[in-house]
Amino acid sequence: MPEIEQESLFRIDKSACVRCYNCMRSCPVNAIVIEEGKTKPSILEKRCIGCGRCFVVCDSGAVSYRNSVDEVDKFLQGEEDVIALLGPSIAAEFTDITDYRKLVAMIQALGFSHVQDVSFGVDLVAKGYAEFTRNFKGKYYLFANCPVVVNLVKKYHPDLLGNIAPLVSPPVAAAGVVREKYKGKDVKVVYFGPCIASKDEIGEYHGSRAIDANITFLELRELFKRYGIDEKNYEYEEFDEPLGYKGALYPISNGILQAGSIDESLLSGNVISADGHNDVMEAIEMFEKQGEEIKHHLNLFFCEGCVMGPGMQKRGEKFYRMAMITDFASRLLQDFDYTQWQKDIEHFQLVNLHRTFVADDQRLEEPPEEEIARILALVGKKDAPNDSGCGMCGFRSYREFAVMVSHGLAEPEMCVDYALRVKEERIKILTDSNRKLARDQRALLREVKESRQEINMAREARERAEVVLFQMNAGVVIVDHEFNVVESNQAFIDMLGEETREIAEIVPGLIGADLKTLLPHSFHNVFNYVFEQDQPVLNKDIQMDERLLNISVFPVRSKTVVGAIVRDMFRPEVQQEEVINRMTEVIDENLAMVQKIGFLLGEGASKTEKMLNSIIQSYTNKK
Repeated sequence: MPEIEQESLFRIDKSACVRCYNCMRSCPVNAIVIEEGKTKPSILEKRCIGCGRCFVVCDSGAVSYRNSVDEVDKFLQGEEDVIALLGPSIAAEFTDITDYRKLVAMIQALGFSHVQDVSFGVDLVAKGYAEFTRNFKGKYYLFANCPVVVNLVKKYHPDLLGNIAPLVSPPVAAAGVVREKYKGKDVKVVYFGPCIASKDEIGEYHGSRAIDANITFLELRELFKRYGIDEKNYEYEEFDEPLGYKGALYPISNGILQAGSIDESLLSGNVISADGHNDVMEAIEMFEKQGEEIKHHLNLFFCEGCVMGPGMQKRGEKFYRMAMITDFASRLLQDFDYTQWQKDIEHFQLVNLHRTFVADDQRLEEPPEEEIARILALVGKKDAPNDSGCGMCGFRSYREFAVMVSHGLAEPEMCVDYALRVKEERIKILTDSNRKLARDQRALLREVKESRQEINMAREARERAEVVLFQMNAGVVIVDHEFNVVESNQAFIDMLGEETREIAEIVPGLIGADLKTLLPHSFHNVFNYVFEQDQPVLNKDIQMDERLLNISVFPVRSKTVVGAIVRDMFRPEVQQEEVINRMTEVIDENLAMVQKIGFLLGEGASKTEKMLNSIIQSYTNKK
């Protein structure tokens, strides 16, 4: 049967992520990274083993897992019978429900036609493990009921695949039982458990061992809430047969050994149990390196037993939950029909419990020693022993951390010491920058104050200049390089006649008007010369109509703006002023000669100077 492509087991909602990086630190196989150019973590699905630690430690709710509630709800609305496989961890999860029989009734109320206890599947698998221990032939096995442990070996210790006991997990065994029991009927099988990784595990089985959907206990609570199921409304209901025996102890890590009556004696037994991710990973590494020296089978649960699965309510108390499991098992075994159980075990021996494993190698190549040394030096751990480490970054040693950094699967900032040092340096830089900024701000305020004063002074100067400009008898005009008027005074407008005054009433100051349309061509030549040569032309007389105009043109802004002063030489006040100015020029030009002659004529020169000055004075008085 072809596999149906489905969404990733875990995902990170970037909008909810607060960048605490707890998920990265908690991931035991470094499957969560910050991709280049990004600031929030992403999950590398191929490296993920499905342990769910990222989901458990994420307090912001950014990490979620594939939800199967709608899929199961769809089954319940269909025509086929839906059978529930209920993991024995229910006693550790549903402590708020007074009796397991109430829980069975509540599941039936959802629409499940049968509720089967997975404990019987545990008994079948435990019996298989017992055979390995009794019929030992020199090969030691990993008892890997836990799908996370299987994923860990497949991806990071593929050389040990031949040492995993080739037996299915208890939920799969239980599915084989109900498929056999209801053979010939179209049924859907749904497993309820504490594990998230089993959502992917069920995809490996089809036909007589198929599980159609897997929901966690958290999702089961979601179903109860959706349908308004409350225990006070229901009476007791029992599990469907076959019933389990000591398989109810399965959630406690060595429970499956007791279910199979496997010798746990420290002296005569040959099985060691390990639970919790640190112990399990260390146990597997030791088994790989020194298996022949250890000379024991390993019974492994990645979580601290199935009482602490990630699909359960967070922050449960482990030992309280263990107590609830043992109490649950004791109640199940009251008045237990052992004879019937033996018959059921014998009958369902035909269920196929065998399985094989395929490697999915995700191991990384060891980087060059120089690269490792460089990274260790960067984070200040150059001289630290390779096997040492504080564990704050989530890695077991500084070397392992350096290897992951070299492959881009960790960031130097995950080292707390390094992060603090960088933070201190940044604080120092920021403090220095703030001080400099404060100094610059004060200087800027001074400059702004001075600039405002200068602007006010310039404004006042301009206002004074405008008063002078518009009070002048001479015409003043300023034009740009395209001969457009930038500014002109009233004297200039009056000088050009009535037509120009009418234009000025519409366009004040003639601003924007084309000077070429206001003055004759002879004026243009003067302006052109000043624009091109960037030199002034002073006191040039130009005939316009019946008037003689005296014009001085000078650069205001080099080759882009020029100004002109225009005087009507026929106006009386201008005539008198001009006579005085020109006589002064004549006197100035001749004084030099007079002074030279004076050396020769003596007092005669002085008399001549007095006479000329008297002429100037007489004109001045008339003015």
